[in-house]
Amino acid sequence: MRTKLLLLVSFLLLALGSPVSAHHPGADLDEMMGGEEKFFQAIDEPAAPPFELADASGNVVRLSDFSDRIVVLNFIFASCTDFCPLHSELIAEVQKKVNDTAMKDRVQFLT
Repeated sequence: MRTKLLLLVSFLLLALGSPVSAHHPGADLDEMMGGEEKFFQAIDEPAAPPFELADASGNVVRLSDFSDRIVVLNFIFASCTDFCPLHSELIAEVQKKVNDTAMKDRVQFLT
């Protein structure tokens, strides 16, 4: 009886803590993404350094503004005429595909 009670209490404590941790992937982000997205591939790249940019309206945008999201950074030359338009089309396709999934609220594209 005591063992069953301990198991029940342990299960309840785990269940109560799950909603909190479910909204913050933290260090387990790669594992979480691998379980949710069929084509996810973890990469071992260093994090982007902190930066500030101006958006099209002149507002300051900081990388830290998106600390709760996966950020896709895409930098191109506006005057590039060979592969940059193709790259921009590919990024737009990826963004559309992400926006068609539940991941749309977790991913921020910055171009």
